Amino acid sequence: MVTRDHAEFVAYMRSISDDLAAQIKIVKEGVEHYLRHGDSPPPAYAWRVAVILRKRKIFSVEADFLEAFAAHFCHESVGRREIQIAQRAIKARMLATRAATAASE
Repeated sequence: MVTRDHAEFVAYMRSISDDLAAQIKIVKEGVEHYLRHGDSPPPAYAWRVAVILRKRKIFSVEADFLEAFAAHFCHESVGRREIQIAQRAIKARMLATRAATAASE
């Protein structure tokens, strides 16, 4: 059975799914928790940041963000999402390079 608190949480998470500042804040809090306690931040929020950046076509920031996240956290726990983040970082860097090349032509 779904509790009211859980339903409210899900509704809140849906309401901020495209809010870059809110997603970055969640990732930041996860990193701060990691620094204090050693628990890796949940990769789903880093993934969401990347999705928002890609939608906005901010490829270089997406690539920088994913490369940094993958370098620090994707080796500690290697789940499906961590693998996807590492793969997406490569593609984001390719897109950033293409965009920079196209802008300079």
